[in-house]
Amino acid sequence: MKVTNKVFSNLFLASENERAENFGIDFTISSFIALIVIYFTYTNIKIAFVIYLLVRFIYYFSFEVIFSRTPGKFETLTLVVNSEGNKPSIFQLLTRNITRFISIFSGVSDNERAIHDSISNTFVIKDNTLRKIEFKKIAYLILNVSLFIYLLFIVIEYFSAEYQINSKTTIDISIIVLTIVCISILYKWIKNNF
Repeated sequence: MKVTNKVFSNLFLASENERAENFGIDFTISSFIALIVIYFTYTNIKIAFVIYLLVRFIYYFSFEVIFSRTPGKFETLTLVVNSEGNKPSIFQLLTRNITRFISIFSGVSDNERAIHDSISNTFVIKDNTLRKIEFKKIAYLILNVSLFIYLLFIVIEYFSAEYQINSKTTIDISIIVLTIVCISILYKWIKNNF
């Protein structure tokens, strides 16, 4: 995707970097939510995959219907509009968010819009008058804590099996370690912000 603002000169399209930042933030947050839902509803891998896609669809669709922006777009001061610069219709947003999952190939396109933008006739524009809400730090924190928790459970499961520790002890160890991590993160956040 190469944004030149020559093809759609009436709209100030978001840059490739802004679109990439939107993707990174929204992918992290929506995937985290989806993985939590999968954790509590897991039955098999096929259903888990469908749940993952469904939760991510609901995340994007609901934010864009209500605000015309996802948390990533709040961070970059961008929003979704139709060709007249107004809020897209429900049908356009439904089309946009269904086709979002095939839009991975937009990065190699010379078109100024992603595939899901073109199919739904929507645009992501930059608007510096919008209120910025910082989500990048939250998204990175979620990603890092999630990876830490995942690795922690792998290590605890390994040692539980290796040393034949019962599951109640494993859960107790996990809770203690997670509490220490959460207190550490909270302490660092308070120290940096106050």
